[in-house]
Amino acid sequence: MIRKMGYVQKTILVMMILIQTNLLFSQKKLSKDTLFYKTDSTLRWRDFKGHSIPSAAATADSYISIYANAKPNVKTNSEDLYIYPVFLKKKSWYKSAADTTEYLLKHEQLHFDIAELVCRMIRKELKQEFGNSFDNYQKRYEKILNKYLKQYTKMSEDYDNETSHSLNMAKQKEWNDKIKQMLDDLSEYSAPVVSIDLNKFK
Repeated sequence: MIRKMGYVQKTILVMMILIQTNLLFSQKKLSKDTLFYKTDSTLRWRDFKGHSIPSAAATADSYISIYANAKPNVKTNSEDLYIYPVFLKKKSWYKSAADTTEYLLKHEQLHFDIAELVCRMIRKELKQEFGNSFDNYQKRYEKILNKYLKQYTKMSEDYDNETSHSLNMAKQKEWNDKIKQMLDDLSEYSAPVVSIDLNKFK
């Protein structure tokens, strides 16, 4: 990123922790410095705890991931699919206080919101996909994840390109309004877990 342009470069990492064929799940835990998405919370510049890279063209870098995991729920005999966006504090950074404007931070917040939007799309399709059948579960699960992870990457790139990384204020407002409306439309899928009832597949 060119410093004088005043935008934050985005690093997108997709963390896909997929279950095994026998429904075992990953025990890997996320760091305590991971910020989980909440509808009533926003990013703050103090969340950017990583060490800046002096030679980097970017004035700041935010690290957003989509985390996917599956856990069998013995009590309810269900497969609980967890899908949620996370912000990795220790891998996110900024160079100087002069770059930490409120406007730029809101631009970054929308990247986080876009990640949550895509998670809601994933949750919706998972509910629909496994409403009547659990056959070939892993293959179908991975296919849905891969489809939407590509969509997330494209949507984030389109967002930065159309807003010129926040410099185009009119386009920025358009995106702010659009993503808010889309999140509202998918509000019923805001819970991070989708529970697949296995009792009906006996």
